Amino acid sequence: MDLQLSRLKIHHVVFVAVFLCFILVNADKIHDPDMWWHLKAGQYIFDHGSVPKADFYSFSNAGHEWIAHEWGSELLYYTSYKLWKFRGLFLVNIVFLSLAYSVFGRLIYTRCNRDLTVTTAVLVICTVFSSLFWVFRPHLLAYLFFISYIFILELYARGKNLLWLLPVMMVLWVNMHGSFIMGIVLICIYLVSGLVSVNFGRLVSHRWSGPQLKALGLTLLLVIAAILINPNGAKMYYYPVFTLDSKAIIENITEWASPDFHHPIFKAFLAYLFLVYSTLIISKKPVKLPDLLMIGLFTYLAMFGARNIALFMFVTGPLWAEHLSGFLARERPIKQLVAVNWIALAVVVIYGIYAFPPQMTIDEKVNKERFPYNAVQYMKDHNLKGSLFNEYSWGGYLLWTRYPDNLIFIDGRADTYEDKVLPEYMRITKLRPDAYKLLLKYNPQYILLSSGSPLNYLIKAKEDWKIVYQDKVAILYGKPK
Repeated sequence: MDLQLSRLKIHHVVFVAVFLCFILVNADKIHDPDMWWHLKAGQYIFDHGSVPKADFYSFSNAGHEWIAHEWGSELLYYTSYKLWKFRGLFLVNIVFLSLAYSVFGRLIYTRCNRDLTVTTAVLVICTVFSSLFWVFRPHLLAYLFFISYIFILELYARGKNLLWLLPVMMVLWVNMHGSFIMGIVLICIYLVSGLVSVNFGRLVSHRWSGPQLKALGLTLLLVIAAILINPNGAKMYYYPVFTLDSKAIIENITEWASPDFHHPIFKAFLAYLFLVYSTLIISKKPVKLPDLLMIGLFTYLAMFGARNIALFMFVTGPLWAEHLSGFLARERPIKQLVAVNWIALAVVVIYGIYAFPPQMTIDEKVNKERFPYNAVQYMKDHNLKGSLFNEYSWGGYLLWTRYPDNLIFIDGRADTYEDKVLPEYMRITKLRPDAYKLLLKYNPQYILLSSGSPLNYLIKAKEDWKIVYQDKVAILYGKPK
């Protein structure tokens, strides 16, 4: 894919346009509710030189065990923010996205027999879908490790041994995001697929030789051992399972919910899913057993929780490209208009420079229609201190802006609250018969709700509370003096 000045091709323009997509999405206003508490955790780690072990940000859950398993990402984000403000966060995402999608593009290119047209098309489609999950959170950094694991295992199946990189990457992955468990899953899929030789119709699998099997087995053991290199020790072996097994998290947290196919985005995802499976069905190329196992598993995971759709894209993109390339084979290359390509490239680059964010604090990037920005300013101006019952999706923002003046009730660390506080929060906000009794049990000094929250009807009817501040986004209640 070397670029010659006189032979600029459309796929070069598209690759640069993908980079522009990185810029546009990450330079937008901050709308993710969890970025804030990740930054606050990073600030604690930076200031104290240690990883927190118990919750001290909330009044409802103080002292409860907190497994800060994403501490590495949090420290990286906060350090970058401390050095370069919002632009620092932006650059972290741009660097990791560029690395991840470079590996992803190379993997697609390898799988489709170096067909640039197919590589470009599949890369763009997968980029568009996965861009829904580009936020300033640890899972974005973990994409690099996930894609790299697939690429290295695919290279190994093709005769190139870079397995030694997997345990090294696991040391980083386990300290950055809970998806590290997928590294073990991917190795096991390739390992099990080569235990027997399969040649059943189009389904094929080649049996590993003794040395190959030994190398994979040893790598798996080293990867499992590498998980121990983290501040939480052996707890990380069961932490991902605990999260997936939590009924409170699965039933109440939106990103863990199954895709809602009434939404246009998920309808488009369903169309992509149909295209991938249709291509595999009508293709004449063999289907490798590890591919079949991976597409089956990650289809289930994508249907189980919408947050897994990005992983589904990374797994299916290269496989789809390999089978798609057979339908798009051409005897003659597409005619290129070099001058038009250069004009398009210039437009993309200029727009990218224009969209590149200026130096600013994250307070200037807050989506004021999504977060209680003005209510927080009121609390600051009037020095309102005390325990604060809050909306779940606002907890991280309040933690970042109001701690230690206000201890919050709940935030996006759902795993820390899942045993008691989260279920009781849901009972309160869904106005169950014991809602007000549960609320009073925690004895908050202030209540901050979205203007559309049903809980407002209950609070307004009680003489125990009065409206302290109100705007179109939030209503702040306090106890009458």
